[in-house]
Amino acid sequence: MNNIVSIQQAFRSQQAEILIAEIKAQRNRIGKQAIVADKLHIHHTLISKYETGKAPPTAHYLKALAECAKLSNGEVDYWLGLAGYMPTTQMPDLDQIKSKLELYCQDIERSVFPVAIVDYRLGFWAMNAAVHNVNGFGEDVARQILSSGRGNMLEMGLDERFACETTQQPDSARQATFALFESININRRHENFYINFEEIMRKKLRASSKAFTIFRKYWNSSVEMSRILRISLTTGQEGKVVSHREQVEFVRDLPQFAVVRFVPQTNALAEALQKRSATIQPVLKLWDVMLNVEVLIREYNIENLIEPD
Repeated sequence: MNNIVSIQQAFRSQQAEILIAEIKAQRNRIGKQAIVADKLHIHHTLISKYETGKAPPTAHYLKALAECAKLSNGEVDYWLGLAGYMPTTQMPDLDQIKSKLELYCQDIERSVFPVAIVDYRLGFWAMNAAVHNVNGFGEDVARQILSSGRGNMLEMGLDERFACETTQQPDSARQATFALFESININRRHENFYINFEEIMRKKLRASSKAFTIFRKYWNSSVEMSRILRISLTTGQEGKVVSHREQVEFVRDLPQFAVVRFVPQTNALAEALQKRSATIQPVLKLWDVMLNVEVLIREYNIENLIEPD
């Protein structure tokens, strides 16, 4: 009973509008309601209820319609998520996060190349010295960024003060970062944080209209890109995503986090990083430099709650 209530509550949110538009468009592509009803062995009035929002579509109907429309498994999962049949991402408590991530920190500390642990919104939780070296700032600045809660790959990519040495083309670097965001969140597009992400970033970047303008440019193109990714890319909790700039491995048993290993684009850069990292430096960890990490975790979870009636 509780599961049914939660699904109905989810379907009254803005996800419902998106899903209705999706299933109606695909049904129209196949044929009239009566034709599709005949193919799926259901009454056409039921389809009408689904497409007008009078009733939440069943998981069986969504799977059957997607199969009839020859859609990918990624599209099916997206529909199921919009209808409330898939779980939404919730961050665990800080102790659990620390116990899992500390194991990875021991490994990334020894890497001469930039390695960071980020959450699903690309917020930094740990970084080795090479990360702030290639981004043109020292350890003190890195600590300030993390402690202020502004340590995010997307936000830093929009800030022209950070001249990343991994590429000479800011446009290419930003496109890659947004592609990384889409790849990590391939199965989260139904969630509130993703649907409202533009507004979330508007608030975070309210002090810089220029940064938000840049964000919108790349965000609009990345949303379209995600439609391709949903078809062509499948990642599990322990899967890997590889781009021309990063190799990403999801943290075992904690898929809200990923280890991002930045790949040097030139031999010269690789050699420079090796020289700089001759002496191993401690990994900067968010929970060591930020006083109110629990508040950040709570904000993430609140922004992803099912909307009230």
